Amino acid sequence: MLKGLFDGYSEHRNRHAKQNEFEHLQESEYLYSSDYLKSLYTRSNNHEQKSILLDYMCRFEVDDEDYQGYYSLSQDIKMDLGHIKPEPFTPEQRAWIANYMNGGKTL
Repeated sequence: MLKGLFDGYSEHRNRHAKQNEFEHLQESEYLYSSDYLKSLYTRSNNHEQKSILLDYMCRFEVDDEDYQGYYSLSQDIKMDLGHIKPEPFTPEQRAWIANYMNGGKTL
């Protein structure tokens, strides 16, 4: 019975990142890998933790397309925080709509 209790507690700790894991990013002079930041993001519990991650990447200026791993993570966080809205249509859907609006003629 105790083993099950401790296993459950361990799983909970692994799933939910501690606040101090995020707070140390605010003072860190080092850039952590995008994989590490992604693991923090998947375990983040609230808006504040996600904002800390985004601010951290902005501080190191790795939230642009030149840094693919960081960029895709920053886009996920921005979308999650409501800073950017997802595209309503996929490129294929847009092409179909354009074709339909053009009377079925190929563009």
